[in-house]
Amino acid sequence: MAVPISSNPHSSHHANSPWIVETTTGPVKGHKENGVAAFRGIPYAEPPVGPLRFKRAQPKTPWTTVYRADDSGPFCAQYRPKPKKTGGRQFGSEDCLWLNVVVPDAGADAGEVFSSSANRPIVIWIHGGSNVHGSAAQPLFSGEYFATSMDCVFVAVNYRVGLLGQLAVREGTFGPDDAETNPGHSDLIAAIQWVHENASAFGGDASRITIMGESSGGSMVNALLATPSLQGIIRGAISQSPAGNIAHSPQHAREWTDLAARWFHRLSREQELPVKERTNVRVSPPELSADELRQATKEMLQADALLLGQLSDELVRYQAANPHSISGPFAPVIDGDLLPQHPLAPGATLDIPLLTGTNMNEYDMMRLEPNPRRVQRQRATNFARVHGEHGMDILEKHYDSATSRLMTGRFFGDSIFTAPTWQMARNHSPEKTWLYRLDTTTPFLRRSGIGSMHALDLPILFRRYREDKGRIALLMGGRAQLNATSVAMHNRWRAFIHDGDPGFAPYSSGYSTLIFDANFPHAEDLQQDPQAELRRAWEQIDLSRILS
Repeated sequence: MAVPISSNPHSSHHANSPWIVETTTGPVKGHKENGVAAFRGIPYAEPPVGPLRFKRAQPKTPWTTVYRADDSGPFCAQYRPKPKKTGGRQFGSEDCLWLNVVVPDAGADAGEVFSSSANRPIVIWIHGGSNVHGSAAQPLFSGEYFATSMDCVFVAVNYRVGLLGQLAVREGTFGPDDAETNPGHSDLIAAIQWVHENASAFGGDASRITIMGESSGGSMVNALLATPSLQGIIRGAISQSPAGNIAHSPQHAREWTDLAARWFHRLSREQELPVKERTNVRVSPPELSADELRQATKEMLQADALLLGQLSDELVRYQAANPHSISGPFAPVIDGDLLPQHPLAPGATLDIPLLTGTNMNEYDMMRLEPNPRRVQRQRATNFARVHGEHGMDILEKHYDSATSRLMTGRFFGDSIFTAPTWQMARNHSPEKTWLYRLDTTTPFLRRSGIGSMHALDLPILFRRYREDKGRIALLMGGRAQLNATSVAMHNRWRAFIHDGDPGFAPYSSGYSTLIFDANFPHAEDLQQDPQAELRRAWEQIDLSRILS
């Protein structure tokens, strides 16, 4: 278990130790891991607690004694449900703004633990998890193999998720005036700025910083691409299976904040009930009078962080069962400040290289859900209507009106991940945008009808096959397929991270898409507009203009 940052041990002696690095916020002491020097749990901003709750990240007060960067810090406060209403697990902390730095030890001179003059490119990793789950502390993201294979400095960032970081509560009907927009987004900005300022201390090149993330982490990458204050700080971006339309308007944030307050009113009053007697998360909370909503909002914003983590998780599950919004409850808000425009809008993003893509079968796994067929179909129909006048037409013509479980999952996967990624690729700088698609699968994934599922790219890229989707993928073998795909993807990612160009034709060249599939020679094949008809259908919808 990660030791909380506030209780990490320190040492007062740091002269002449090659493991100690002087940063702008104070000395940190790393340690040896497999082929790397690792510095884990470094705080990059002040703890967002007390008067800093719902505020943007504040610079970390420097320390003078050595900070022992031995372990990753805690997860940010969150909740994991258990099946069949057996209760769930609250865990994490509100004091959770830290990062891990992993540096290859190759090329180190005598007396060094890593080459201080290597001038390696830097990758800043942003974890996913629907903006309510996950952490840089997950073993999958430890980064040793990735840093060594890419010959880069790898940085994994922890940032606020859920209601504490990803909802503009100030916009609520009775939201506090002193709350600030985009606290979780500001965490990432603060971390990137810290890395930029301390790049050379870890043998990194401050002019070659690539931000990289997957799923909601990919959507945060897209939002950072649309953040003017990062101009000249980040050199490139890799956005993997981004939930690309995760963005709020102020009105959207108001609706979700008010719903969260109503939800909290019910949740807090049911905490003492037996689990089986609590209201199912599929059920909307009751309406409240103005006075009741004001009081519920006040109580919610003062509540324990772990209870707010549970509230956040339940809101996401409610949205999944009742999809009446594209972006869901937790997302950066277009505030005219940190985020002036929707990331998918033309001209919204910084003019820097972007490598982005999706997996072929993102949500085909929905076919395995136990929900009755009629429930799945109704969810798809509701979600299609949220997309405006063309949504139902696309569902009917290209997904067989969601009459099968397979087509239901395919529609959700394409609407959440693929269509927004196509729009981002279309609107970003034409000669600096490259698109890929991951098609590789394994015997178990094929037999179960899951295919190249959401997040399969993570064990492939990080070479942690026993973690997350890797364990599922290899239930019936298939390691050779994953290995071949890993080699192909690493070659392209490494070229992009070092040179800002993955070495294949950009998307503007006939909708070029690099397909990764272990069945191809060298596990990849460049194709022109491989899903042309479907792409043209989705282009009828401007996803940057649909915020509710």
